[in-house]
Amino acid sequence: MRSRHRFLTWHAVRERSCCRSPWTRFCHRGTAVAVGAMLLAGTTAAGKEEHLEKVKFELLALYLRCNTCHLDEKGKDLTLYGKRLNARGTTASLQERVRRQERRVSPTLARMEPGAEDDRVDIDGDGALNWVEILCGTDPSDPKSVPPLEAEGDGAAAPSLRKRVEMIVDCRLCHVSVDTTGPEEKAPHNPLGESIAKLDTPPANTRPGSRAPVPTREPSDFLTRFKRIANQDPDRDKARNWDEIATFHAPTDPADLPTQEELKALQALLQSLRRGEAGFGKAHKE
Repeated sequence: MRSRHRFLTWHAVRERSCCRSPWTRFCHRGTAVAVGAMLLAGTTAAGKEEHLEKVKFELLALYLRCNTCHLDEKGKDLTLYGKRLNARGTTASLQERVRRQERRVSPTLARMEPGAEDDRVDIDGDGALNWVEILCGTDPSDPKSVPPLEAEGDGAAAPSLRKRVEMIVDCRLCHVSVDTTGPEEKAPHNPLGESIAKLDTPPANTRPGSRAPVPTREPSDFLTRFKRIANQDPDRDKARNWDEIATFHAPTDPADLPTQEELKALQALLQSLRRGEAGFGKAHKE
């Protein structure tokens, strides 16, 4: 019994000494760093997806119409899309219900349960997502009303409106590729993304004798920075960033700019929005 006790005591001491060894501590530290890096990458990717959601919602607020949800001017009868929003509860604002309805399916859920949320993001089942139809001007409640994949008529050689919409509400709006799940160097910013990212670096006061600059303010959120560069023109095609984005043209490509007709239609839409005849309307303003 005494020899067994000595063996157990020796084994416990040996285990503690092994845990204190430099190699063991290095391995533990390396594991912690690896896990931290994975969590940071996931957080960064989620943050970038959230940026995209905010851009999408700004466009939805511009292009949403009363007839997207209502069958008539009285507003009593609802479309299928309107019924879905109504089912989310009337205590939440319309803006919040639209956000929840149009939030993209997470990649994790898409892998685990393919098609699990198809009925939410494409309620009429015509293959075009609700928000794509709203921005293209078709009816998300009608399977016969579908934005064409290819352009028709005189502009058949150019990308269709649907493709332009899907191109703008995409990671490539601010990045050179769609792979934003890892380090920044995997998907560096394009000129538009660089101008937004610069606004996230707070100015610093360099004090004599201080080791590091002291930031004078906290970094602002993405939407605030996005709106600050709305009137800039990084591709120098004489069209402002927001005018190009709102007409679904690439703000970093000087060869891709809106026509005068598109700009006039956008201005008319903005005036209609100010009068409460577009977007969420007077009845749904908070």
